[in-house]
Amino acid sequence: EIVSISIESIGSTPEERQDLQKKLVIMYVGFINRIESTFPCDISLSSERHKLMAASSKDIPYFDGLCQSLALFLTSYFNTHLDWMEPFINSAKDANSLEFVRKGLQYIIMLSDLPVDQVFRICTEFWANFMNRIFKKGNSKALKFKVEELQRQVCQHLSSL
Repeated sequence: EIVSISIESIGSTPEERQDLQKKLVIMYVGFINRIESTFPCDISLSSERHKLMAASSKDIPYFDGLCQSLALFLTSYFNTHLDWMEPFINSAKDANSLEFVRKGLQYIIMLSDLPVDQVFRICTEFWANFMNRIFKKGNSKALKFKVEELQRQVCQHLSSL
């Protein structure tokens, strides 16, 4: 059983919570840097999978498993931490934090394009929750990025499947 622990239950003071938030962002940035060294944001995971299939590679299940794990991590991380990340990132003087959130969302878009049912389901559930969260916020500046652009990218990828 997976246990979800909120930041509020760990940090007893606002300073401790803020310190923990900084550490979680640093860990997330490190994770994205690692993933980017293996799968740069400008490649197509779908094309890479097709190359493996064309070569009749036995690595397809491993590739699919890696993509599923990546989808689970990113969607779970954002679903769990996005509410506190938004004000934290918006108040940060470092614009790189926002860029790493965008990269994470870009990876979820790339994963949504894969012809793997389980990965597609994970990503679709995330996008439904994500868009619902944005819809509920109304006119707020949700993570300061253009929601319309992100919606367009998601729709393009999903319609091509």
